[in-house]
Formats: sequence, structure tokens, C-alpha cells
Amino acid sequence: MSVDSIARGLAALALSVPPSKNPSQLYSFRAALARQRGGGDVAKIACFGDSTTEGQGGSVTQNLTFVNSYPFQLAKLLSANGIPASNSCAVSNNITDDSRLSMTGFLLIWYSFDGAIYYTPASTVCLFSFVPGVSTDSVDIYWYDRIGTSGAVFTVEVDGGATLATVTAAGTNVVRKTTVTYAAGLHTINIHVASQANSVWLVSFDAYLSTLQPQVRVLNCGVGGSTSSAIPTVWYPSTNGLSALTAMTTIPDLYIVDYGINDAHTGVPVPTYVANLTAGINFLKTQGDVILMTHFPSGAAVTLPSIQAPYVAAAKALAISLGIICIDENANLVSNVAMGTYGLDFGDHEHLSSKGYSVVAQDVCSAILANL
Repeated sequence: MSVDSIARGLAALALSVPPSKNPSQLYSFRAALARQRGGGDVAKIACFGDSTTEGQGGSVTQNLTFVNSYPFQLAKLLSANGIPASNSCAVSNNITDDSRLSMTGFLLIWYSFDGAIYYTPASTVCLFSFVPGVSTDSVDIYWYDRIGTSGAVFTVEVDGGATLATVTAAGTNVVRKTTVTYAAGLHTINIHVASQANSVWLVSFDAYLSTLQPQVRVLNCGVGGSTSSAIPTVWYPSTNGLSALTAMTTIPDLYIVDYGINDAHTGVPVPTYVANLTAGINFLKTQGDVILMTHFPSGAAVTLPSIQAPYVAAAKALAISLGIICIDENANLVSNVAMGTYGLDFGDHEHLSSKGYSVVAQDVCSAILANL
């Protein structure tokens, strides 16, 4: 198999559910695109998975991996194929892999949505910065108005300039959105927290140019080390009211789900893996469309192919039984040996190179376009 034959994207050949114009395929996402074209809320794609969704391996520099991830590259491919899309959004849990994010003083806590949330400790001066990397004139800041934080204050400015917004928490236990506008250009968006008793909790950011045609938002919600066992606590609201969905405030219209290699690596029983995916996907189907992707082939030194195979087969069978699209990326990438031959493996026999993530992005884009 040549590099070109891999790189052109083989998703249409490896779909467990054949591409069709049946409205049951990506119906919600199709409707969201129509809503967006009509001036309504933008469509959203959320990519859930482990470190291979997050983008680890995409660069030898750890904090540059995010920009080589398949979700980041997917936005560019959608735009090139007539669906304006943006990756100028960020989830705070990706700070270690997303060079656009930086912070001073904030602390990390793992919460009940996909990944982490950053909060300010008491009596500490803190700064959180986001550099979208494209021209913007607006940013939506999603933050957790947590019980017990009433009176906590944060301010927003760009490029070290004057304060543009002052926000005060009410402590009502919801995720809120604060929109700040400024002159168009390449900017650094800064969130300041002065020394105070109560904490400020930051969730995610969405920067954009308001004068542009509305663009689909592609969110990378990958978290390294994740298995399907995290799904019940990741996707469902817990007693504190947070979940991966509420953290986004506007519910996504399309979910791309990729779990499996860590299940195989850590010995999660296949029936448990199937039960976790079934419960999670059935829940997500009440919110939008779902595409299930099989995990990427890891090398034998990481997890034997014979151990990986049952999880791939189970995911494909589950997609058929639930009536959703399944991109068999495990088959598309052929094997970890082939990935290494064509420069698609990072070199650790587990994660992909930037070129490898580009191939995955092409396959995902092909699957989306084939079902619109």
C-alpha cells in the first residue's frame, strides 16, 4: 500500500454503516448546518477520546501536539470542502498540550466532565491567557459559577490593555457564558483574578470574528489515559451539575467517539467495554448524532494485536446494532508496522505523527461529507 493510498482517506470503504442520504445519518448535524446558515447558533462537533484524540505524538514538543491533532486538522478540511469551520476554541483541560493556552497561579482539578477544570486558590493573584492565533473580535468565556464562590470576581482584557469586562460569580452552580468584544486583530485574551477568598473556575473559550460567515466549532475533548470506564462519569451530569455537555453550554450536534486502546491495554473486559459504550452512545444519541471510531493500531510492544482485535470487532458490531456510523480507523491505518513505514507513527508505537493525524482527519471528514 502506498503513502498516497493511505493519505487520500479510506473512511468510505471502512464504514460499518454504508454512507447514505438517509436523514437518520447525521440528521442533527445537517439541521445544525442549516440553522447556522440561517443565522442561528453555530453547529458544534465534539471529539471525545484518549491521548490519540488529544493529539499526543503530533509533535516532539509536548505543548505543540494539540495543533496537530485530528480535531484541529478536521476543521481545516471541512472549510476546504465548503463547510466553514473553526478551531479557535479551547477547553481548559488541554493546557498541557495546547500552546495557545497558558496560566499562572491557577490549579487543576479533575471534575466530572471530560478532563480538568482550572480554578484559583484563595488569596492568590492569577492569570489565564488564550491566544487564538487567528484574527478575532469576540470571545465567549465559559466558566463554572460554582456553589460557594459567590462574590468571586475576574476581569478580562486583551494584549495587556484596559479592562473590558468585570464578572462576578453568584454561586448558583451553573456553567455561564460571558462574551467580550474588542477591535479585530491577532490578540492575547487575558483573564485576571486578584487575591480574594473565593475561587474562579474556568471551563472553555471560543474566540471568533463576528463579521465572518458563522463557522462550525470543532472541540477537542480528548484526555490522555481515558478508557470507556470513564464514560458514565464523563458524559452524565453528576451531583454538582457538571458534565461534558453542560461544560460546553451549547450542546454539540455531532459527537465523534474514540475509546478502546486503553481498554485493551489495561484489561477492561470486552463486555464491560461494550456496556460502557452502549450506555454512553445511547445517551449522546438523545443529544445529537454520533460517529464511533475504532482505535488506532498500537505496536505489539505496547499491546499485542491479538488483544486489541476483540475491542475493534466489538466497536464495529456495536455501531451496526445502534445504527450509527463507524469509521474503522484500525483497518484504515492497516497496522502499526505500516504506520511506521509511511511515517504515520510518532515512534512510540502508540501515538500518531502529525501526518498520521492528518490521515485520520481526512477519513473523518470523508465520513461526514458522505452522509450530508
